[in-house]
Amino acid sequence: MELQPSSNLVLILGDGKLFNLSKSIQIGKSHVVRLNYEKAEFLKVVIDEKEVLDITDKVLLSGKFDISNIVLGTGLARQRTLLGTVRNFNLNGAYSYYDKVASMARWMLIALCGIVFLKSFPRGSIAEVEGGAPSTSSVLADSIAVYGLSLGFVAMALFSVHYFGEKHLGLSKWLAHLILPVSLVLVLLAIRRLPCVWKWVRWPLGGIFIAYVTYIVTSMGYKVHAYDSFILCLYVFSLLAFGMSLSGSGSYMYMAPSGKKRLNLFLAIGVFGLFLALSWSGLVNLTNWNGFKQTLDNNFGIVVVGAFLILRATFAIVLGPENSNEIAVQNSEARGNKSHLSSLVWTDAVAIVTFSWISFRQDSLFIPGSEYHWEYYVGVIQGIRNGGWLLWDTPSQYGFLNILLASLVPSASAWQSFYIFQGTLLFLVSTGIYLAARRYTSTSLFQRSAVFLVVFMALFFADPELIGPYPFPSSSVVRFFCVYALVLVVWFIPKFGLRQATALALAWSLAVIWSAESAIYGTAIFLFILVTLLQTRTAENRHFALAGKYVVIATTCLAMVFLTVLAFYLSKLGMAPDLRSFFEHAIGYAGGFGYVPFPLFGNGNLLLLVFMGIAILIIGVIQREDVKRDNLAAPLAAMAGCIWGVATYYIGRPVPQNITAILPIIAMVVYLALVLSRRISHGAYSLPIKAAAVPLFFLLLIPLSNLKWFQNLAQVQSFAADVTVKLPKAGDGLEQLLSRANPLADISIVYYGDEAAPPVFTGRYAKLNETNWLPVPLQLLEMPVSEARRSIYLQRYICRKQAKAGILINRRGDAIEVRLQGFLDELRQYYDHVEVISDKEYKLYRFSEMNLQHCPTGLGKRSS
Repeated sequence: MELQPSSNLVLILGDGKLFNLSKSIQIGKSHVVRLNYEKAEFLKVVIDEKEVLDITDKVLLSGKFDISNIVLGTGLARQRTLLGTVRNFNLNGAYSYYDKVASMARWMLIALCGIVFLKSFPRGSIAEVEGGAPSTSSVLADSIAVYGLSLGFVAMALFSVHYFGEKHLGLSKWLAHLILPVSLVLVLLAIRRLPCVWKWVRWPLGGIFIAYVTYIVTSMGYKVHAYDSFILCLYVFSLLAFGMSLSGSGSYMYMAPSGKKRLNLFLAIGVFGLFLALSWSGLVNLTNWNGFKQTLDNNFGIVVVGAFLILRATFAIVLGPENSNEIAVQNSEARGNKSHLSSLVWTDAVAIVTFSWISFRQDSLFIPGSEYHWEYYVGVIQGIRNGGWLLWDTPSQYGFLNILLASLVPSASAWQSFYIFQGTLLFLVSTGIYLAARRYTSTSLFQRSAVFLVVFMALFFADPELIGPYPFPSSSVVRFFCVYALVLVVWFIPKFGLRQATALALAWSLAVIWSAESAIYGTAIFLFILVTLLQTRTAENRHFALAGKYVVIATTCLAMVFLTVLAFYLSKLGMAPDLRSFFEHAIGYAGGFGYVPFPLFGNGNLLLLVFMGIAILIIGVIQREDVKRDNLAAPLAAMAGCIWGVATYYIGRPVPQNITAILPIIAMVVYLALVLSRRISHGAYSLPIKAAAVPLFFLLLIPLSNLKWFQNLAQVQSFAADVTVKLPKAGDGLEQLLSRANPLADISIVYYGDEAAPPVFTGRYAKLNETNWLPVPLQLLEMPVSEARRSIYLQRYICRKQAKAGILINRRGDAIEVRLQGFLDELRQYYDHVEVISDKEYKLYRFSEMNLQHCPTGLGKRSS
């Protein structure tokens, strides 16, 4: 339930189904609210002894409701608190439990599946490394100590900011984030320059990590709805499976290893268990688990069997061939088998064709509300096509180059152009990740299929509703394309040198002008590669000279791009681009607009674990002092920079949904890191990334145990000729109202409403769909953009285009109606006549008789 402005109490069920309960809730007065619910039967709401809602729709009531997760006075994933008081809260719940026989049968099924799962592991599935031993205590101590040192730096950052007066951890989250790479550089210096000191300091640092993991796991004990018994079972069986694989036998008694090997074995299992607990705890609060739990409740037997099958497949992907010699043997055997090579070619062809088909999916366009998110791209594209200029009079929240490229896609509508543009990026990214991972994996049919499955599920089905990334481009590949591009560039050109420097410079320059956020992500990746280059020992041993060439080539490339853009603006517009408009939305959001408190023990721990896992792999590469392994340091550095960069997306608004949005990136990084760890035989250094991979891949693959996923896949529709047919249509009432406004042949409209995207007109008014006389959507001129900046944008746009008249459409009752007045006051400065035409649903404001008294001379050329 949510209390909205004007004393409206509403109830929101499932996927945004909203019911009005009362319009007479008074602030300062006590109200009694009762909710009675029986699954799949009824839901009733009583306010002040009066029944205000009675729902009996069985389809609706059988939906996604987790009645074991009851919270009071909070919302937005428990980040928004109630400004008020809740008194006399009583909960009377009657739950029907299974009897003892049924409960015992469930546990027996779990135990049976677990035993079969453990028995399925072959002996010695993890090859012995580290000089003949499974792992060494020194490497394990280094791993947890590096993590502990970073946690210590983060804690100091948090406490220091809190000490100086920051109460809501707003600034501290950024300071803690910025200090992480500094701690890793200090680790490298300590290991190299002060090995004796590091040898003793690492033990108390490891204690910090152990205490941190213990606190996080124990703090989640009350969250029964998430960290429930089945999740604990999966954790226990995962740990047992890893121990059996590491030992090479189902029982330690039959191994009878030497004392040192026995100690290393138990230390490895213990450290893996700590990282595994941290990984599970970082995932169970995600919305993905809610769907899994509902499926588990509805069909327990099938889902349990399917879950253990998925867990077995996950371990097969995570463990795989463990060293480069084993991979080389498999590849050599495959090359001698022509039929096997033929099957691999067919596998590649099927994978690429499947990516092209799923990338242009259109059946999930447009779910309710998704057109709102599309409008922030499509509206700007329409503005460009109508003569607007980015970085001048057409604001854009999500970027520059991406919007510009989408506007150049030839199509009858901006909606179709953006659909083609997003689909093309999805195809390029999915195919690129597949081909990159394929270069470093063994030529076995299973490994090739595993690459395809991870990419397919992560990129196209990470959303718990299985709708794919299409409805919400602001959290999809359109936003993060250059992150993928930079990582893949280093994967295809892994060796440090001028060839890599040139390719990186081009990709980084594109990232910088793609969007303000992309500039941050790309710069993070570039800087991590530079630092790693300075730390590795190449054959030439000329790190600084080579790093200097990287910087010179990159800055030269970016300068050429900037000068090209500047010259184009000066020649066509007569003005230099306004660079503030490139950053202002990103800075506004990072500065606290839309702020929610940062949870110190939330899902961000998954990002920290993945980042530290890759950092530990990099430290292992540098420690080995092997030139061949140095050639693989750049891809690892790029992935560490990738995670550190995109973490700002979550930190800026730390809600679980933002972790779900970047799950494809996390999955790509984790999988590629696993692939590299096998190539360089990293042994114990790879334990943290393996621990992160097990729950993550299980989470991504678990939809395969759900019949809904197969039904969803069978209903996928692709390659739409016109996506606008799926958009909400303007009703007869709005078209009749528009006819009363008597629009001229050259008049344009602009829509300002809660849904941002205007309804689609048909018939004689269809020509108005792709026109506008103001920068759209008008929401881009609201906070965090200041009123002064809004005036500048409107002045530039109106005075340069000089539209003689225009119509503004507003839906009555929208929340933006208060903010609308500010726009009307601004527009009256440029138009002498305003006519208001309205009915019960809409208001139309017709502006005409333009004056130029507020337009400075030479504001910009009227060029297209």
